Amino acid sequence: MNNKGFDINLHFIIAIACITVLAPFAIDAYLPALVDIAIDLQTFDGLVQLTIAIFLLGFSLGPLIFGPISDQIGRKRLIILSLISFCLFSILCSISTNIYLLIIFRFFQAVSGSISTVCGRAALADILKGNDLAKTYSLLGLILTIAPILAPIIGGWINVFFGWRYIFYFMSLSSLVFLIIAYLKIPETLKLENRSPCIFSKLFSNYLKIILDKTSMAYILLLSSSSAVYFSFIAASPFLYINKFNLSPVMYSYVFGLGALIAALANLLNIKLTSIFGYKNILLWSCVFIIINAFLLLLGGFNYLGRWAFFLSGLLFMGLFHVSNANALTGLMDQFDKGKGTATALAFFFRFGLGMVGAITVSIFNNGTVFPYVFTVMFFSLLALISGLFVNMSENKKSTL
Repeated sequence: MNNKGFDINLHFIIAIACITVLAPFAIDAYLPALVDIAIDLQTFDGLVQLTIAIFLLGFSLGPLIFGPISDQIGRKRLIILSLISFCLFSILCSISTNIYLLIIFRFFQAVSGSISTVCGRAALADILKGNDLAKTYSLLGLILTIAPILAPIIGGWINVFFGWRYIFYFMSLSSLVFLIIAYLKIPETLKLENRSPCIFSKLFSNYLKIILDKTSMAYILLLSSSSAVYFSFIAASPFLYINKFNLSPVMYSYVFGLGALIAALANLLNIKLTSIFGYKNILLWSCVFIIINAFLLLLGGFNYLGRWAFFLSGLLFMGLFHVSNANALTGLMDQFDKGKGTATALAFFFRFGLGMVGAITVSIFNNGTVFPYVFTVMFFSLLALISGLFVNMSENKKSTL
């Protein structure tokens, strides 16, 4: 039972995890099949990589509309709608006859997945705050690491035995199962007195208020830049590891699964350390480690540590991504009493928007070398560090007032 009289139990958190796992699963499960998709649809690598970027675009735009709507009508109805829609567009992805149809359907699949993800995070913020919320986000992240552990392995084997189209059939079936779980296990968390009217003519001004708040925007930029580092890795790693480092698609899926284990350990560590030091201090240190890891990658780019720098930095980025995201989103939620769905929507817009920029940058400047990936990661790592330092100074000023 939390301080707002809401019963928080493991079943509820697992149900939230189920509805938010679809989006990362939809990215990770088909990574081992990207090369085969390019061959089957008779297109080139850059366009197949674009299906990742367009997914991030849809995932960033969807919450801008549906986040504020959830602040008015509640979370549960939109969660049910999103799961039905996700199922439909997953089936359409599976029957795509060319890369352009796949890109279009991936966009709407992402919009569908974004609704349940944002509503799930907002539902937790409705009933928790501070270190309790940070620890719960990390617990959620711990459960969600099952996706990057199992998704590429499941996707890799489905691709080997049945072909890449059946990966999307599997996604549609999963969304139906999660629909039943959500209906049975997720109650409405947004009380009537905490609801905000969704007036579309005022959406822009509401978002502008958040953007002009320096502390809130710093949290969003920190969240977004660390995500851009992660999604740059997601876009580059299949072609880097498989084509340049000669890993098989199945071996690549195992390496990616190892990174997910690192992410799980990072979430466990964040739960423990947050109780001792507080989420704000852990957030600052995660930014420091992100930039250190980026320099490790830079050394690999100049052949000082070879491929091992890429393997090690990729694994560490997956862990740091979860720690920084859980704590930065908590910091943002603690800035608001109402309109948490709107704030979450804006955070996800920037998070996946910058993630899309990172993925597109890696794709467009793909010249067969590692440097487009290396320099993209360096840029966004520096942005994360700068945002983290600003957040730390801003919160310290508030505590002294």
